[in-house]
Amino acid sequence: MSSTIATGFNSVSGLEADFRSFADMGVEAVELTLTTLDLIAGGRVVPERAERFIELTSQFDFRNMVHGAVPSNLMDPAVCRYQIDAGKALVELSDRIDARVLVQHSGHCRADQLLDGPGFEERKREALFRARRIPQAL
Repeated sequence: MSSTIATGFNSVSGLEADFRSFADMGVEAVELTLTTLDLIAGGRVVPERAERFIELTSQFDFRNMVHGAVPSNLMDPAVCRYQIDAGKALVELSDRIDARVLVQHSGHCRADQLLDGPGFEERKREALFRARRIPQAL
């Protein structure tokens, strides 16, 4: 028999109202889809938007979790560089709101790329490794 360790909700819009409602309900954890909040552009964190977001999240005692970009595809070499940049920005934001869980789907390959399966897996592992590294300048 398992036991529930937290109760949480996903919030993607109307954050302040959602957060207040969640706090009133006793929610312990919130999964945030940061890519829908216009906090990242061109693979970089937008500082003024991020600061407002960080200020808002600091007002609540939730265990924050982050969901990465759903259309991300770390297996496609044509877009992998952009996905890594966006992933690094998500890691940076996750760190700044003390989110210790970041869910990131690794992508898919097209039918015409299936013969390169082992190459895709290696690229995916390398991309995830590179995306999780936050520059020391933070």
